[in-house]
Amino acid sequence: MSRTVTVGSVLRARRLALDMTAAEVAAAITARGCRGATQQAVSFWERGTRLPSLHQFAVAAQVVAIPR
Repeated sequence: MSRTVTVGSVLRARRLALDMTAAEVAAAITARGCRGATQQAVSFWERGTRLPSLHQFAVAAQVVAIPR
């Protein structure tokens, strides 16, 4: 049985591995000049309720060190 890997599941796994809260991730994204990143937005992304913009995703990937 295959498991679906989503943007949100990867983001959440990396955030938890780094022992960060969604608020800390949002603050780090905002500190890098990306608008619209709030704790609630990160939560939406992780749950798949909404998707981040391409720019938000690129910055989030840097923040949680998603390997290329």
